[in-house]
Amino acid sequence: VEVAARTGHSQYQSTFFAPYFLSLQADALWHQGKIDDAINVMKTMLSLISKKSPLYSLYEIKQARMMLESNQEETRLQGLELLISLANNNENSQQDQALYYLGMHYINGGKKDAAKDSFQKLVAIFGGKKTADYRSPWLSMAQVILQQE
Repeated sequence: VEVAARTGHSQYQSTFFAPYFLSLQADALWHQGKIDDAINVMKTMLSLISKKSPLYSLYEIKQARMMLESNQEETRLQGLELLISLANNNENSQQDQALYYLGMHYINGGKKDAAKDSFQKLVAIFGGKKTADYRSPWLSMAQVILQQE
């Protein structure tokens, strides 16, 4: 997958879809445990798409999650700062996802109170935003976690 995605990007680099091949490559690297390589590819990918793209925040969250798995402490801290920033940004179209992953990061780090705060914030912000078109799956998962406590 990594090679195919890299080849796809190379062959179609002048098209709108080129950056998304890099996303696939970053995913493949991430799942192979090549975290720093994945982060670098994802940074390149993000530099090639508009910050106005509805997918930009989605890929920023993915980058933050990759950074949290880095072997380098500084990179992990930057990843946490990015995820916190995305979780606190009310203009972020993926704020619910950022809050969920921030809570999961805290759970995995043994910080249950911080996790609970993230999940409760998710519920407070998105619990009332139920429409015919959208109900946050991240809200549903956060509610299940909060009920288990």
